[in-house]
Amino acid sequence: MLNGMGFATGDPSIKISAPFVLHPGTRVTVTEPGNAKWIYIPLPLCKGDLITGISVLYKKSDISTDIAQVRVVEQGSPTSATVVHSWKTNCEATGVLTLNSSCKVEVKTSVLLNLCLDFAGAAGMIELGAVEIRYIPEYTLPEVENESSLPFSKIRKIGKSRHLQARLPEFLFFKT
Repeated sequence: MLNGMGFATGDPSIKISAPFVLHPGTRVTVTEPGNAKWIYIPLPLCKGDLITGISVLYKKSDISTDIAQVRVVEQGSPTSATVVHSWKTNCEATGVLTLNSSCKVEVKTSVLLNLCLDFAGAAGMIELGAVEIRYIPEYTLPEVENESSLPFSKIRKIGKSRHLQARLPEFLFFKT
């Protein structure tokens, strides 16, 4: 679970306000209305983790203000990024809402969660609450030529992934 305080933007027309007593969520407003106002948050995941789902709890001020798209992006070099999951939303309700997106994304490099916000007017507001990233840690292990040569007691296969189940003495006294 993450909170909305980690979201950032490079767009100077987007204002991200920290929570306080009158609004406990992270409030996003704009000085210039428009579509495709992007905010992002880095995800604290490791290489080999498998993202299985994303949920974003939020509140919006009116029907014309919304989260239009949810993306997971792998950051490569400073000038390149790859979209590995993209989901367009369509919600015509107001009040407290939850976006749920299932996916299967294996983390290979640094990943970001991007939200595309649409603001029809400068009076619009989106308040972000909890962000849940469902994932399976260490979903894959490096390929080995001969699994029987590993010094661990068991290798459990689940689908295409392999998980090591070793006893503590085997880890402590293994010679490399």
